[in-house]
Amino acid sequence: MYKLMLPCLVADHITEGRQCNMSRKIFSLFIMGLMLFSLAVTPAVKPVAAAGNDEVLKTVIYSSQGAIFMGVWNPSSSGYSDTYSRRIADLVFDSGFPYGVEGVPVPYHCRVVEYKQDVTVPDDAVIFNSTTKTWQAAHAGETAKTYVRIECDRPYFHDGHKLSAADVMYSLAWEWEWIHLDGDDDPYYDESEADWMSDFMDTILGIKLVEQTDDRMVFDVYHNYYFPPSEIITATYVVPFTGTPWQLWYAMSELVAHNDKYSWSESTETVEQLDQINPNHAEAIKEELIKLKDSKPIPDFLKPYIEDENEAIAVYDKIINFIDEHHHAVIGQGPYYVDEYQPENLYVRLKKFDKWQVPAFAEGKYKVKPYFDTIEVYGLQNQDTAILDVAKGTYDILWYPFPAYKFTGLSQEQKNAIDLYKSTSAFGDLVFNPVHDKDNPYVITVGDKKYFNPFTVRKVRFGIEYLISRAYITQNIFQGSAGPIYTPWVSSETGYQYVQSVVDAFGLSEQPDVEYGKQLVEEGMQEAAEELAKMGYTLEKKNGQWYFEGEPVEIIGLGRVEDERKDVAIYVAHQVLKDLGFKVSADIVDRRTANSMVYTSDPSSYQWNFYTEGWVSSSNVKYSISRIIQYYSSIWFAPGLVGWKWTPENTKRATLKEVLEFLGDGDIQAGLDSLGLDYYTTVDKIQPLLNWTADDFALVIYKGENKGVKMDSEDKYWDFNRLGTAIGIYESYRVFLYENWEFYAVNKRIKLDQNLVDPVAGLASHWAIRSARPATTTTSTTTTTTSQQTTTTTTTTTTTTTTSSATTTTTTTTTTGSTTTTSTTSEGGGGICGPAALIGLAIIPLLLKRRK
Repeated sequence: MYKLMLPCLVADHITEGRQCNMSRKIFSLFIMGLMLFSLAVTPAVKPVAAAGNDEVLKTVIYSSQGAIFMGVWNPSSSGYSDTYSRRIADLVFDSGFPYGVEGVPVPYHCRVVEYKQDVTVPDDAVIFNSTTKTWQAAHAGETAKTYVRIECDRPYFHDGHKLSAADVMYSLAWEWEWIHLDGDDDPYYDESEADWMSDFMDTILGIKLVEQTDDRMVFDVYHNYYFPPSEIITATYVVPFTGTPWQLWYAMSELVAHNDKYSWSESTETVEQLDQINPNHAEAIKEELIKLKDSKPIPDFLKPYIEDENEAIAVYDKIINFIDEHHHAVIGQGPYYVDEYQPENLYVRLKKFDKWQVPAFAEGKYKVKPYFDTIEVYGLQNQDTAILDVAKGTYDILWYPFPAYKFTGLSQEQKNAIDLYKSTSAFGDLVFNPVHDKDNPYVITVGDKKYFNPFTVRKVRFGIEYLISRAYITQNIFQGSAGPIYTPWVSSETGYQYVQSVVDAFGLSEQPDVEYGKQLVEEGMQEAAEELAKMGYTLEKKNGQWYFEGEPVEIIGLGRVEDERKDVAIYVAHQVLKDLGFKVSADIVDRRTANSMVYTSDPSSYQWNFYTEGWVSSSNVKYSISRIIQYYSSIWFAPGLVGWKWTPENTKRATLKEVLEFLGDGDIQAGLDSLGLDYYTTVDKIQPLLNWTADDFALVIYKGENKGVKMDSEDKYWDFNRLGTAIGIYESYRVFLYENWEFYAVNKRIKLDQNLVDPVAGLASHWAIRSARPATTTTSTTTTTTSQQTTTTTTTTTTTTTTSSATTTTTTTTTTGSTTTTSTTSEGGGGICGPAALIGLAIIPLLLKRRK
């Protein structure tokens, strides 16, 4: 089963760069020196075929810590959680309705045949009962908000058999099974899966297989989700399509349920997250397949959907043979399969799947058929080597974006050899760990020791919003290749302009308001000291330093060694928090360590206080239903995936009434007016929502209804996002800081379809890579520079591709002034590309800043 997966915002890989305060000229020489030095750096695996081979597309990614994947590959909600896993998996697995570059789902393997509102659920539309292990018409006679008939094709899995209705129904049964706790000792239960998927699964009232032919499946789906701004988002909320064979899923399910070594979501010293691409885990999965084949090959509940039991059992052998041949258990139905994975050498090879065809319901540009027989992914641990090797032609695509200044060290010849594709999909924030004991809102006990946690105090977190200089971060740390943000929307998204009124209401700016920020922190700390005194504890400030029970109040921050987040953590620790009277340190760790500490460990272990998060979107999203639930609610990352969360049951949460009174100086109407709302413009209208928390707004957006309140218009959709954002800023569990302005590099022997390059994510979206084709390009460039700092560049480009006739484009640009810059766009290239653009690349961040 595929829920309509919104393009995922995945932690935790963003721009790889370093802070540098030297002059641009010295900086350029410095980078050139680094590049010359990097020539001596040998990648773990050399390309096995020279660049120029029209059958092989060679991509390179930056992997500073010696690992390509930071997450695991399994079909649960905890799988494919890191950037590279998701990116490569998007070529291995197809969706029924993937998101197009316009930001809405598009027909692909599936299409909507019929769509209606308010339909009675029939008595043959079923859901799975995890207690009785049977299908039941539990909601027959009820009225479903949405009815949709969906037709899907039946692509081949990589082991050679066709996807069927049995695969779809098993995926649904698996989800219902693992989110329901049937007794205290239920082995088929995963708490993280329940947290992620329960609300979604609760919307499904019934599903019915209408018909299955040799090449088609038709399902009727009844659910209670309704999204007024978009019919296609409503209709495709539940998609009866899957990427994993049921036999493989069944074996993994039994392995996790009955082997204490494995878990879908948990990772500890004794428990491992099941990982299909791990050879050792694949072997364990294979052994389970063999056991099931010989004992109970078909679950009883699945038999009504099995057309031929002998064929279904024969699939076990196909999967087992696939695992033996490829030493992993990743079997999808996309255009490529994982042929070889060498984790020790940072190498993945994908091979084109010969049974893959353009999906039956793809339309227009989405009918693209991948050209290359092989895609190779190489990991390099040196940024400059990766950039240089793409310019030299060793690799075709730099599948990792870098800031503009990272390309300034290239020679003119090397600049002429690449096209650049812009991305604004990455952004960063601070997330706080506000954990505390159940019986004390300020103190956390670890072992026998009690600690005062300053980030349990809302005013302390809120004060950081004003104390941080986003201008310093974007200009000094990111060298101008970033812009300030205050919410989880980047400037190239539709939502950015809709929530700007909320930012304005709080008076947030890229420049800090130090006086106000310090006032908030001081007020919060004094209020905490007074309350703690009533409990018998001492929190006091002596000589500018805060002490709890006689010991300095300590804050531990986490930064990332690979990129600018190291410098952000050091800046926050030493230039923001130390001035507030805390003892502060910043631990700089790698991806794996940070992800483990923040997302898969219980925050109550109190290993950290703040972390410099980074997020990457896999594509543009016109209407997001997940921003509030992901970043401001306690339902998803709060702060991590497991353990203590900032739920209303665990900690005091702000209500909308509190926020509106704050913004309106006690006047709720004034608070409403400040937010620029479209529907909830009066106190009478907003009255039912005054006691709502960010969690409530997250649910009404995500589910379409909450506590009797319906999201039945586009005005309400944007108002709910504004109100949820307002509470999110006021609570400041996360403080958003910057968006990255980054560029992917593509050697000019490769051309991408411009219409399939995502406007937000650039080449992070799989559409662009699927459109890659070889090209023969000759470029002549003439540049003249006068002493008055006037540059004139004429570029003539002739391009021949396999899909279009040759075209010639001539562009002449002249700029006069104190700053010299030239830009052009070559035929078939990226948003900023070609040799003329690269001449002025060093000042691109400043141009982008002015444009913004």
